[in-house]
Amino acid sequence: MVFLFLFFSCGESELREKAIQLFDENASILSLQEQNNSSVTRSSDGLQFTKREDQKKVSQTVGLTQKGKVSFEGDMKDGKPHGNWTTFFPDGRPRWKGVKKEGVSHGPFTMWYSNGKRKIEGNYEEGKKHGLSTMWHLNGVKWKEQSHDNGNPSGTWRTWDNKGELVESIDHRSTVEK
Repeated sequence: MVFLFLFFSCGESELREKAIQLFDENASILSLQEQNNSSVTRSSDGLQFTKREDQKKVSQTVGLTQKGKVSFEGDMKDGKPHGNWTTFFPDGRPRWKGVKKEGVSHGPFTMWYSNGKRKIEGNYEEGKKHGLSTMWHLNGVKWKEQSHDNGNPSGTWRTWDNKGELVESIDHRSTVEK
């Protein structure tokens, strides 16, 4: 019953810490009745914690690995990812950070290599790549630039080797005449 009080006093910024604490303490999963009276629920596998925002259908969620490390965190609406989302490498560094809308990627995103260096930056619109995406080699040198229009290749795509020398340039102009 002690951890039930913790759930009532848990603010949004503390959900991650409380989830890790409960996991580390091997606290039992809340009963259905206790979950209904609490603003935070724990999944049946004990690895996902979700905090409801009053009576709204908006919530914040945190997922843990079997070893108790944060694997993802984000906002949800009507049970689907909606808002800011981040996934993590096992050491806690971000792997992917972006925006979701009704369960699909929508907006700017960044991916990183496990060493913390940027891997990709780009944008999604309704789950499809849109606009310029830039990718980097593991050594930090720009690798590729690609543009998309609603998921379709567009513009000039460029590729560089790991020393920064341009090795390929492909034009993806529309074949439809204007």
